[in-house]
Amino acid sequence: MKAVFSGSSISPGHADLHTHTRYSGFNKAFLIPYPESVTPPERMVDAVAKEATLQFDTIVPTPKARVYYGLFVPQQEIKVPQYRRYVIEELVGENTDHSVSKINIGKFDGSRYDICNFEKDGGVICYRIELYNPEKATSVFYDGRFRVDGDYNLVPCVTEGPFVDLVTRDSAVISWETSVPTTAAVETDSKSYTDDVSNTHHEIAISDLAPNTEYEYEVLVDGVKDIKTLTMGTRGSSRLTRTTGGATIRRTSVETWRGM
Repeated sequence: MKAVFSGSSISPGHADLHTHTRYSGFNKAFLIPYPESVTPPERMVDAVAKEATLQFDTIVPTPKARVYYGLFVPQQEIKVPQYRRYVIEELVGENTDHSVSKINIGKFDGSRYDICNFEKDGGVICYRIELYNPEKATSVFYDGRFRVDGDYNLVPCVTEGPFVDLVTRDSAVISWETSVPTTAAVETDSKSYTDDVSNTHHEIAISDLAPNTEYEYEVLVDGVKDIKTLTMGTRGSSRLTRTTGGATIRRTSVETWRGM
């Protein structure tokens, strides 16, 4: 569903640096959200040319879009997307229909960029679309990602999360979003927890965990492991904090971990 651009008129700013799938922009004083200012981009990849194309619509006619893009590297210390390259849309004037082509993901085969074995295994491409809204004199941004295999075929991709919530001493719920409907699974502590319902939103309950313990876990979409291994922690054992009138009051520390 399309929606109009919203928010106060501000001078062009920059988006926040966390990857998500909503528009956002801010000036020096405050953050201004732009939900649903653009339709979710359709992603296409030419495996021969090793180039991607993003197609999307805006409700307000805008000038040519600029797309920044780069490899998502799981082991990097900076947990934000690294946009190494950019391309500008070939558009004359303003329009609501946008197609940004010649996104040269084949460049990441080279030693200058490939620090995650992209040439052999493929990987996740993070992108940021920048659009200028002439009605508000404001730049707005849309962040997303897609994944290709070693032959440049599009494959399902985790687009948000994973997130760890509802943590107890022996259980937790792990959730995430995918680019297309997929089945889901989580592997941890030599066990596999599955959800056979195909969907883009996934929530899987993990049980039989030990208190006050950190676990590594992996997310699978359609049976394929995500590109990173994550960590979660269960609630700690109860500990004595104070005694009042003969009654023992106990407090339990809680730690939850979110995948970056």
